[in-house]
Amino acid sequence: MTLLVRVIMRRSSSPRYPALKPQPPVQRSPERVYFQRTVIGLYLSVVVALGIIVILFFSGRLIVAGVPSSIILHFLQDGSARRAYFGSNNEVVHERIIQMGVVRRLKDFYRPQFTDEARLDLHVHQILYDRTDYIDERYEVNERGRLMLTKPGRSLMRR
Repeated sequence: MTLLVRVIMRRSSSPRYPALKPQPPVQRSPERVYFQRTVIGLYLSVVVALGIIVILFFSGRLIVAGVPSSIILHFLQDGSARRAYFGSNNEVVHERIIQMGVVRRLKDFYRPQFTDEARLDLHVHQILYDRTDYIDERYEVNERGRLMLTKPGRSLMRR
């Protein structure tokens, strides 16, 4: 016999390394099994749902409060825009919206849904007003918080 075989045989007969004996299966109540399966199913459902949301968000196919996630990501990647938005500095946010072309990108996104360019413009500016208080110079806000087209003037900001 080789040395390795002798060592294995000696260890298996040693009390220090008892031979593994099959254990009887643990008896669980049907209620406990049902509960465990329910918890596992709920956990997996939540993980899968969150995974799908994350994938859709980062692929730009998810729309959050009327704004496509691709535009949100583009906006949040700009350091000054991000600091201004989370710091509630509306003037800087409005400057960055104009400089980054957010209005143009929103119009490009919504254009297939509108045949009238004026309605498209109103829709896009209403979204921006609802999210950032941005008001283009051509609009005013009525008492219900809806934008209305008016004569050209300077940009306004809800305070």
